Amino acid sequence: MEQLSGLDATFLYMESARNYGHVGSLQIFAEPAVAHRRTPEEDAANTEYLYGLAGYSRRRLVEVPFGLDHPYWIEDPDFDREFHERTVALPAPGTDRQLEQVVSRIASRPLDRSKPLWEVYRIEGVDEGRKFAVYSKTHHCAIDGASGTQIVLASMQTGPEAVNHPAPAERWRPERVPSQAEMLARGVRATAQRPMRLVGVQRRALTQTINSFRRASGGARIRDRVPAMLNQLRNQAPRTIFNDRISQHRRFAFGSTPLADVQAIKKAADCTVNDVVLALCGGMLRQWLGARNELPAQPLIAMVPVSVRTEATANVAGNQVSAMAAVLHTDEPDPRIRLDKIHVSMTDQKIVQAALPVHAQLEMLTQMPSATMEQAMRLVFATRLSGRMMPFNLTISNVPGPQMPLYLDGAEQLASYPYSTITDGMALNITVCSYNGHLDWGIVVDREIVTDPWAMFDGIVDAQRELLERVTTTGVGSTARKRATSRRGA
Repeated sequence: MEQLSGLDATFLYMESARNYGHVGSLQIFAEPAVAHRRTPEEDAANTEYLYGLAGYSRRRLVEVPFGLDHPYWIEDPDFDREFHERTVALPAPGTDRQLEQVVSRIASRPLDRSKPLWEVYRIEGVDEGRKFAVYSKTHHCAIDGASGTQIVLASMQTGPEAVNHPAPAERWRPERVPSQAEMLARGVRATAQRPMRLVGVQRRALTQTINSFRRASGGARIRDRVPAMLNQLRNQAPRTIFNDRISQHRRFAFGSTPLADVQAIKKAADCTVNDVVLALCGGMLRQWLGARNELPAQPLIAMVPVSVRTEATANVAGNQVSAMAAVLHTDEPDPRIRLDKIHVSMTDQKIVQAALPVHAQLEMLTQMPSATMEQAMRLVFATRLSGRMMPFNLTISNVPGPQMPLYLDGAEQLASYPYSTITDGMALNITVCSYNGHLDWGIVVDREIVTDPWAMFDGIVDAQRELLERVTTTGVGSTARKRATSRRGA
């Protein structure tokens, strides 16, 4: 048995009839000229190898009575492979819109908590049969973006040649499902030990904070940056149509843009790829909301997940993630100045992030009573506090991927579009993954709030073209950056 961390369990506690905790991806493959065929013995060995990469694949949850502690994973003695692996087909001609409809309906169903928390669908008939797709959904309590990417990469190949993996030397063994009395005893023991553990966590958090501020920015005096950082903290997320209660239904738009264009913008503007991604989303949202007379005067604020994995936790399953607040400066009409302002504000946010005791905070979540956390989340969503108090308007996530072609049993992967989660109060999620020379975008919205997310992807394409033209015609210069910096403290 292995217990979920507090952060992992949070993705369970936030679930309701409308809020789902699963994330996923939609991979597009070219049908191979010659399909690989495995014998039953080879298929069994290959499956054991793949399941061994993803430890969660044969684990199910066991709850602690009365919410005295966070749930546990056990190796499921009733694991049924056929329940999790499914095949569907699109009607001709198999367009992107038809594919989106199928994926959105699958994604709009919660995972069964009595079984391992994942499903994978092979979708045939894409693009008149010239392609097929694989849509996978896995509960966020089991993986984050970094660990999910690692598992996908390890399960694929760098060439079209047939690969048959040997079964792991150590055979998988299911576990006995513990009784309610056993789980109750664990919960009572954890409750008794919790106060002393919380004291230790708080002490470590204070020590980490002091040490982080001392070494922030490579030894620079962090107090010189305090006014700018406090100015950023004064920003409040304005009310938008995305900050409302969501329904049970989702919509999805996806597509790719050239990574070379983003790299050119990054080089010309002397910023990061993530800054460019945020600027493209800000440009799209300014245009999309403005066209509907919904653009607020204040800039939108995005929650940006940040991996906090270290060398020690690089191969640890579950979530190792924190978040930053990204001001998108949607009130700025000039795309180049908007990019420079995002770069400056994100630089400040990184200083704040580096100074926070993130790992101690994650450990503190683990020591919080399970029932308290779950009831608090239910209260927030049930009373619509999520819409009124949400400090963000949307989620934007950027996941680096491999810059080489990958194959699945001889079929070349053409794209990998992320499909992430939305919640009450944040009905828009934009996640992008780089792969083999392009950025693969996945835009998830609530079906009742945004009826056509494809217009949003078109807006990102337009924003990337406009920003590329601006940075290549105005030159690198420092005028825009100086203007952004001077306005930061206004």
